[in-house]
Amino acid sequence: MPGGPRLVLALRRPSRRDAQCRAFVLCHCAVGSLRMRGMDWTQISLASIITFIVTWLARPYFGSYLNKKGENRALHEDLDKIHRQLERIKSEFSLKLDFYKVVYPEKVKAALDLHNLAAKLFMDIPAYYVGAQERQRAMELEADAGVMLWRAKSYEFLLGEEVVRLTREYRMICITVFLMEREFRSREVPPVSHGDIWAHEASYKELSNALRKILHLDTLDGLMSSFSTGADNQTLVQSLQSRHKD
Repeated sequence: MPGGPRLVLALRRPSRRDAQCRAFVLCHCAVGSLRMRGMDWTQISLASIITFIVTWLARPYFGSYLNKKGENRALHEDLDKIHRQLERIKSEFSLKLDFYKVVYPEKVKAALDLHNLAAKLFMDIPAYYVGAQERQRAMELEADAGVMLWRAKSYEFLLGEEVVRLTREYRMICITVFLMEREFRSREVPPVSHGDIWAHEASYKELSNALRKILHLDTLDGLMSSFSTGADNQTLVQSLQSRHKD
């Protein structure tokens, strides 16, 4: 300021001792930082080694775990596939059962009708043969045999072609062995063989067995027998339980 005292700021030059102290501090900090970094790298390396060792030792267990998980997944997929197949079979069986409920009664009627005709002819043939063997009666029986064959043909849709074939054979045996005039009858097959077995008996049984097979009567008999046996067993168990309580 003009006319006033002047202030002079004198900057003190740092001494040599201060510079050495500052250098010492910087070096100390640098060394400390390097030590810390070395410790960090050591810790990281040690953790990596421990992790590697643990993973290596646990490798078989992880492998078995993964294999077991894969097996469980495969088993689950197989069970789903089986379930879908069972549902498909159940649906198809339900449709077939509904169709069979409609067809089976008609099939029973046709089989019983044809069997009644065959059984009547089976009983009338021996009576005719041991009787007077009148020609009029033979023609009536031959007409009955023709009706039986045509009835079987009309039932072919329900009973099948095999039943028609067996009915035709049964009719031919009855006619050629018993109902034709004596001079035209078959000489190869005797009307009655040893043991009182008639010539048309085997053919009649074959036709009857075919009708039973179509109606599944053997299966029904087996089911009824199983049901009866199960009921008897249940009754026996209940009896034993009541005795034990007493």
